[in-house]
Amino acid sequence: MRSGAAAAVALILALPQPAAADPGWNNWDISGHVMSRLVRSQTVFPPGEPYTAHLNRLRLDLRGRLWPGVVVDLQYDNEFLLGSYLDTTQFELQRDRPPTTYWRARETYADGRDGYGEHRLHRASVTWSGDDVDLRIGRQRIAWGTGRFFSALDRFNPFSPTSLERAERPGVDAVLAEFRPGALSNASAVFVPQRSPGSSVGALRWHDNAGAADYSLMIGQFAGASVAESVVGADLATQVGDAGLRAELAIVRAAGRIRSRVLVGMDRAIGDKVTVGAEIYRDGSGAARRKDYDYVALFAGRVQTLARHYLGVFGDVEITPLVKLTVDLIANLDDGSHVISPSLSWSLRPDIDLSFGAQRFAGRNGSEYGSFNDLMFVRLQWHF
Repeated sequence: MRSGAAAAVALILALPQPAAADPGWNNWDISGHVMSRLVRSQTVFPPGEPYTAHLNRLRLDLRGRLWPGVVVDLQYDNEFLLGSYLDTTQFELQRDRPPTTYWRARETYADGRDGYGEHRLHRASVTWSGDDVDLRIGRQRIAWGTGRFFSALDRFNPFSPTSLERAERPGVDAVLAEFRPGALSNASAVFVPQRSPGSSVGALRWHDNAGAADYSLMIGQFAGASVAESVVGADLATQVGDAGLRAELAIVRAAGRIRSRVLVGMDRAIGDKVTVGAEIYRDGSGAARRKDYDYVALFAGRVQTLARHYLGVFGDVEITPLVKLTVDLIANLDDGSHVISPSLSWSLRPDIDLSFGAQRFAGRNGSEYGSFNDLMFVRLQWHF
């Protein structure tokens, strides 16, 4: 779709504005951020080639009511990448990877040794709301599950636990219908079209509250690493004193075989300055041996992890009201590899954040995290 992202944004901004007497048109909001991140590391393919990658992003977020009961959400991204990473084979593989979304809605406007520029629609949805029903169509984030590093149920957008921006999810092109029969209960139905005939994705979910616990039940058909997956699952989140407890269970049927995915997590506040937590994750569909690791599926974003048993640990320390230290540890318990990720964030102003961080990978040759290389980064982000 040539110039699809820019054309969609321009179309919404060019819509004729009704008379000022309509209060709905006074509720439009434009926000966003500018982010610049510099990374120093070495490539995985081929291994050991040093590089510098300087990513710059402008995000514009337009939200508002088009008509009574109809809300538009558009998030437009313009990214420009600089550095020696552009000369690597790994970047060529990443650049040529097909999009995971149904509609492309992105375009490359610069592709050379001096820089790579791309703009796209990060989100693009229209929501109709009735008394107890919402219907959302378009590119959106459908966040199911409770995990911080891993998730047995967040199957629409599997995310990498080692990502430098875990909160940045690409979204999915879908139709989402939600019915709210009570204040704390919610029934959802999702349909996600796919390019391949007969491979469309769909799911149903019920979310409710019982006492001090929130729980969900779901059933669906998802696109797996190589074949479709039929999934039945549940999650639970509750609070016991200062500790939050989370659990997820998914029973997965793929290619005639049944496997389970299980997550158990806990986080706890220690005083007013420190929060710690841990997650144990088991993926029965992961590889039992290192030689069977599917790195293609991992780099394509179709799976979260490669093996079967994982541990995730984190600690957040508020050094001052403006400075925060976070340390993450992710370990593959099957092959003994791990990654430690410390980062320090500093709020220069209420709308400007400066972060420094690193990732230290360790493990034997052929292990999951032993196959990656250490990196360091600095990031500056301005919200407006």
